[in-house]
Amino acid sequence: MLRHSPIASCSKGFTLVETMVVVAIVTLLAALATPSLQDAVDRYRSAAVYDDLRATFTFARSEAIRRRVGVIVQRRAGAACATVQEWQCGWIVFADIDGDNAQNPDGVSEPTIRQADPVTGGTVVNMVKAAQSRVNFDRWGNVTPLGAFRMTVVPRGDINSSGVKTLCSSAGGRFRSVDGDVTNVACASQ
Repeated sequence: MLRHSPIASCSKGFTLVETMVVVAIVTLLAALATPSLQDAVDRYRSAAVYDDLRATFTFARSEAIRRRVGVIVQRRAGAACATVQEWQCGWIVFADIDGDNAQNPDGVSEPTIRQADPVTGGTVVNMVKAAQSRVNFDRWGNVTPLGAFRMTVVPRGDINSSGVKTLCSSAGGRFRSVDGDVTNVACASQ
């Protein structure tokens, strides 16, 4: 005759109470991790936009020196850019062969050398100097007539975000980065 052991008759698995405790702990950990995850995403997005912006300016400066002609970085117009100072609509780089500070409409005599697509994720890019929609580099790589300027990259338009980055430019076309500062103090020590 077979006997049933008491161990074999016990049910296997988790009770409802145990499952609810595990779900509560996972929910609590997810709630604690969300703000730091958002900060990490903000820093990543702003760093990517900042790097692209700085690479564009460095490229434009190099092209101006190489070609021995003025090169312009100009913001693209778009619905997401409410003011002239906003650059999140993207930008283009072209050689200003005729020196009129505008790209010729034919697109052949002054072709676009490089372009950046609109910025995604609600990131705002602002030129903080006299409502400029372009940055001119002369044949020696100097920023003219704008001089020193700064641009801020603000993730989600939140100036309190840990991902805020400022690009500071000297009149000579040298760039540096300042993290987390949207005030003019960041670039004043140049």
